[in-house]
Parts: sequence; C-alpha cells; structure tokens
Amino acid sequence: AVGAEAGGGEMLGSDAPLAAARGAAEVGAPSPGADDDRGRSLHAAVSSPALRLLFDYLSEVTATWLVDDEAAVAAATDGGERDAAFAAKLRQQLDVLRASDFEIGMDEARRLNGSQSKVGYLEVYSGPELTLCIFVLQQGARIPLHDHPQMRVFGRLLFGRMRLISYTPEGIPVVEPDPADGERPPPGSCWASLQHNRELGPLPTTYELDPRNGNIHELHAIEDTAFFDVVTPPYNIVAGRGCTYYAATQDSEGKNRFLMVPTNVAGFTTQALEYHGPRFIPGRSRPTW
Repeated sequence: AVGAEAGGGEMLGSDAPLAAARGAAEVGAPSPGADDDRGRSLHAAVSSPALRLLFDYLSEVTATWLVDDEAAVAAATDGGERDAAFAAKLRQQLDVLRASDFEIGMDEARRLNGSQSKVGYLEVYSGPELTLCIFVLQQGARIPLHDHPQMRVFGRLLFGRMRLISYTPEGIPVVEPDPADGERPPPGSCWASLQHNRELGPLPTTYELDPRNGNIHELHAIEDTAFFDVVTPPYNIVAGRGCTYYAATQDSEGKNRFLMVPTNVAGFTTQALEYHGPRFIPGRSRPTW
C-alpha cells in the first residue's frame, strides 16, 4: 500500500525549484552510506546522484535494523529525536527525486493497457526492514481506503495528479451499538477524523504518514500518475502489521468524524510490472565489483 502524511500532518514538497535542490544534493559531501570496507558507495553503479544518495542513506540507517522487527519498528516510530532526524533527512533526500531517476517515463501507465487492473506495482526492494516500491495508476484508478499499522510511509509523487484523502484514527475500538439502528459495528471498527482531502501534483511532491496521523488513507488518480514509496517497517501479518481496508461513514451529527468499518474490497487488484531501474542494496550486504 501507499502513504502520505507526517508526524503532524501531510508534508508537501519544498517551494524551492527542483533543479536547485537537486544541484545542492549532487555537489554535496560524499554519501553517508559509503562502504566501510572498500571506501566506496554501496550504490556506486547508480547513475542518478540523487537516487544514489537516498539509497546510501537508507542502507546506512537500516543496517542496524536487519531482521530485528522490534528494532525496525522502534527506529521508525519512536517519536523522539531519532525518529525526527530520520524523517527530516529522508524528506530532504526525497525532495529532489523525479521519475527519470528510476528510469521510468511519463507514459509508464501505458504498460497497463490490456490489463484488468488500472494500478501497477513495481518493486524496487522488499526486505524485513523496509519496502521500496513504485505505484503507477491510470487516470481514474483508485487505491481504496486502507491503513499502515505501526508504520511510516514516505512518498514522492513522480508525475501526474492525484487526490489524497486521509484520516487520523482515534485509536479506541468502537464496541457500543450504533444509536441509529442499534447494530454493533464489526470488530476492528474505529472513529477517525478527516486529516486531509487535497490534490497533489502536477509538480513532484513529497508526502508522508506516521503510525497515527493520516494513517488511514485512499488515493485517486486524476490523470496518469506514478509515485515512489518508502515503507518502514513493511507490512508483516505475523508482527501485527496486516493491511485492513475500510468503508467510511460520516458521523450522523455532521461532525468531522467518520466511522471506519473493516471491509472486503471487491474488484481491486494490482498488476505487477517489472522494474528496470537502479537497484537498492541493503546495508547488511556488500557489493560485488
């Protein structure tokens, strides 16, 4: 799944020109993810300087997480200085990315022509510490309302325009019957407040969500769209991080509250598309030259 909002709400991209931001990143200090044994970047073969910096940073900070699921959760969600520093640095790295860094073009959605799905999924990396992926949506496609329990999602709209609708759950399960009909909501239901309902694009935009703010969201493609996601820690049903889809019903009093009811999503599928761009090397690995 995907994401958008920050530890106080949604974070949109910098107002500074993208070219200027990229220039600053590309002429900066050597990558913080340089290989200690060989004195070289783990991602020296990545032609995009902006993507190489991001990959090296992620390799460095996730190397200590490895397969320790609890450590990965704590590192990304502790809400303290470490969490804030990680989020700030990652936003800075994402703010300069564009579609060409991943070697995808504005016509990427055409790869879905003839497919039953209007949503494509390109896996850049999947491991116990994080998931890196790209979603491609044809105009009119929708990723239904869903959550990211105990997870942070940092995203970058690469091209197109999409509407992002997000909610912040109250965190208290709903168990009492609905006064209107006396029915008890299904297990897992909760109240949530509307966080954002806004359009992103057409300029590249950085956005995020955290374990609480905007954690339940849906995305609608206004035109052909692609976005890159950094998900940490990744979905893991065994660890209690399964994806739940919801149907939202506004409070009968018209307040900014919505009842989130777990639901099955009929007809929603994603089409796996082969990723041909630069590969991420996790920090626990060593490059082969």
